[in-house]
Amino acid sequence: MTRDYATAGTEPPLAELLADPLLHAVLRRDRLQPADVWRAIERARAKAAAAEPAPGLAAAARRVGRG
Repeated sequence: MTRDYATAGTEPPLAELLADPLLHAVLRRDRLQPADVWRAIERARAKAAAAEPAPGLAAAARRVGRG
C-alpha cells in the first residue's frame, strides 16, 4: 500500500487492499482469489440496496422531504 494510513479514520480503497501481496497470501491459504472477495462485496452491496430502510429512518426521511 502506498498511502499513509496511520491516521485514525483513514481507510484505503478496497482495490488497494485487494492488490496487497500479504492479503493475496492469506487468500491463497484460504483457497480464495480477489475475484471471490469482489463477488461477495457486490452481493452485499446489492442486498443493501434492495433492503428497505429501517422504519425510523424512513420516517426521518419523510420529515426532511426525502421520502
